[in-house]
Amino acid sequence: VCSPGSLLPAQIETADRLAARLARGFRLSSEAENAMPYQIDVEHGVPPARRLGAAAEGPGVRYFGADRAYERLLALREEIATSGEVPEDLAPASADAVLAAVDHLAHYWTPRLASRQHPRHTIKSRLTVAWGFEGVIDALDPQSSLSFEKTAMESWIVENASAGGVGALVPSIPGEWLQVGCLVAMRPEGGRRWLLGTIKRLTRKDDASAQIGIQTLARAPDAVNFRVQSGNATNLISESGILLDPGYTEAEVPVILRTGIGKPGRTLALEREGRRTQLLPIAVSSRGPDYEIVRCRQLV
Repeated sequence: VCSPGSLLPAQIETADRLAARLARGFRLSSEAENAMPYQIDVEHGVPPARRLGAAAEGPGVRYFGADRAYERLLALREEIATSGEVPEDLAPASADAVLAAVDHLAHYWTPRLASRQHPRHTIKSRLTVAWGFEGVIDALDPQSSLSFEKTAMESWIVENASAGGVGALVPSIPGEWLQVGCLVAMRPEGGRRWLLGTIKRLTRKDDASAQIGIQTLARAPDAVNFRVQSGNATNLISESGILLDPGYTEAEVPVILRTGIGKPGRTLALEREGRRTQLLPIAVSSRGPDYEIVRCRQLV
């Protein structure tokens, strides 16, 4: 139920050690409870799945959930994030690797699983994809790219789509960069505009192909350059970023930055279309392998 097919072998080992460490906190019962979002049919050998409701009840059905293990998982995350140290039974994984595995498990161990917000429609089309923070920047604004090499692109097959994202088939797994949390720029077949998304689900069908789910982050992302100011010192080198809301329609502006750039106490200065804006990083709302989505407040 924790989608191990979306993880690399080393990540699977770390997740397995985390599960073993917290196994005593799980709860299994023949009675359905709110904190038990999963079920398994021990009589018919049906694999674990989300709880399907009364229609799937039977004498062999058991319900389970992370229960106290989920609370201990969150406490462990706070401990590692604060100290930077990894417990001996989780070594030799680094602190960052353990935190990534914790975040992955937390998504599935939460007592209340997220429900699908948008209806899904079956379609068949091609999708051109650029990946990673640098690759996405190059795709959105090739004129300002500092890379002398052509941005690598992938061609994936869209199988279904909704207002919140797409499901796609990757016919040939390109490399280890393909992982949950990876930032991707997507251009539908025949389209000119890039969309921005992040990989939320990855299931390897075999050694060569995979099915993925991509959550759409923005339909009109804009690559921009910031001047980073810390105290009275201004960084003379521009830092690239991506505006998810180029119109600044809200008091808070979400910005995608390279990891570590949007630290509290810094100011991001932006000049765009004759308009000068200063953004104050407030907090990181989510992280990926090479980027952070930072909530910023506009300074008037």
